[in-house]
Amino acid sequence: MDETSVKAGRWEFLIARMTAAWRSLTTTRYTRHLEAVVDAQRDRIERLELDNRALMNSMLERAGFSGIPLHGSEPRPQLNFRPRGHSWPQIAAMRERQIASDMARKAKEREDAG
Repeated sequence: MDETSVKAGRWEFLIARMTAAWRSLTTTRYTRHLEAVVDAQRDRIERLELDNRALMNSMLERAGFSGIPLHGSEPRPQLNFRPRGHSWPQIAAMRERQIASDMARKAKEREDAG
């Protein structure tokens, strides 16, 4: 080792020690506690965002649309989903409309014929 690299190493060590000493002098335990709380909240927020994205993707895929890719992940391949079927109340309403339109059509045919 030459003398300049040894001196550079000493300076880096000295600067690191001075930085740590300055931090311990200028911050209190409460400040360090608050920084830890903020970091924990940041992790919690990130986890909630991922959960929300997963729920939204689930609903989109159930409706027949492709989901939105997660942060930093590759887009998923397009899958051909069958759109969700109708509920029983929707089926009943469609049948009622069909019957009503059939009755109206038959009544009109009778009027035209008679």
